[in-house]
Amino acid sequence: MDQSKINYKTNAEIMPFSQLSNYQLSLVFQSAKRKYTEMLENNPLQAKLLQDIPNLLPQNLKCQYHDDNSFNNLTNGKSPSLSLLHINLQSSTRNYSLLKAYLSNLNLDFDIIGVSEAGVNNANLIKNTFNSHFIMYKKPSDETTKGGAAFFNRKELFDSLTARNDFELNLPLVEDLWIQVDNTVIAVIYRHPKANSTEFTEKLELNLEKIINENKIGLVCGDININLMDMTSADV
Repeated sequence: MDQSKINYKTNAEIMPFSQLSNYQLSLVFQSAKRKYTEMLENNPLQAKLLQDIPNLLPQNLKCQYHDDNSFNNLTNGKSPSLSLLHINLQSSTRNYSLLKAYLSNLNLDFDIIGVSEAGVNNANLIKNTFNSHFIMYKKPSDETTKGGAAFFNRKELFDSLTARNDFELNLPLVEDLWIQVDNTVIAVIYRHPKANSTEFTEKLELNLEKIINENKIGLVCGDININLMDMTSADV
């Protein structure tokens, strides 16, 4: 990856809600006309990404935001390709049943569900709650009571799914899982707030370069706890 040709500094002003106070943001999400989706779709972030890294993103990239009803109308219960959902469960056992109830409102059975903050010692809970899925779980280290990462994979994908352990970051206070389905490498990552951000970004970038060099598609989801809107931060 030629870093000299890529502008990694994204102006905070182009982020969708950067100009709103917390109170104004709450009003936007309470609006009846899906005003928040309009603000998300009409902001210039996507155009800037295509401008800054044109060779790494497909020019027909399309980002859209949906509520339950519009998503169900869009998919009609069918996915023309690989479908992926990410969610942060905040290490709460209660949230697993809430996630399963929420998924029952959607008419698409996602191929892969990536979970950040999957929790501590939740392997049996995950297995019992999502018993129709092939589960991969990364437990947090003993030095923390939160975190973790997990993949819930549809069992029909078992034969085409490969664990890519060679991509694991192996960093303190970072839990990550990497898999490959056909020509797509998928990661779910949870980086704890106190994890070393420099080591994390350097190793993650090496992995992204590796995906490019292998001529594969990369999908990275998770919660990295880095505020990309704070351009004065050394983490950005």
